[in-house]
Amino acid sequence: MTGTRSSTTKRHYLSAASRRESIIEVADDVVFNEGVAHLSIVEVARRADISRQLVYQHFADRNALLSEVVRRRLDELQASLGPTAAVEGGDFRSLLVARLHVVMNLSARERALMRSLFGDLSALPRDLWPTIADIRQVVVSRWALLMSPGVAPTPLAYAKFGLVMHAIFGAWDLMADGTLDEDEAVDLVVTVASSLFTLPA
Repeated sequence: MTGTRSSTTKRHYLSAASRRESIIEVADDVVFNEGVAHLSIVEVARRADISRQLVYQHFADRNALLSEVVRRRLDELQASLGPTAAVEGGDFRSLLVARLHVVMNLSARERALMRSLFGDLSALPRDLWPTIADIRQVVVSRWALLMSPGVAPTPLAYAKFGLVMHAIFGAWDLMADGTLDEDEAVDLVVTVASSLFTLPA
């Protein structure tokens, strides 16, 4: 035995763009598996096997990192839902039903994210509250434009939409335990939305 190492492990270097993508993917995994409250620069650096300083080179703080994770998820969700503008002269209810069918079939990861964003704000670290509030406004604005085209969302509309979100969460649970099938779950959410908003004909 020589007692010395004849080779060393090569460190794999990523381009700045690839490293940023890797950090976002790790952060997304943390949010999905442990929830928004467990997202931290320290945890992301540990899981990505990089230094905290390297994470900070790409993201100013965990709010910036969370915003990017959620922005991407929302963009993917919006793409699956289709255009935000209501169909001119079309059947609004059919459009809403079609979008809700997509929502009822969201992946477990997307459902977990929506539950985190629209759950109990007080259960999350206080420094994340402004970011979560901004994200909620983006989501509500997109759906409010569908339900009330051309009308700027009011605080009451935001509150009502929160109730619709919880109706969606309840519908997911009732589908999971077999109480409702997908069509019944969609009908449930449409009924709740109709009781809160004056839906376009």
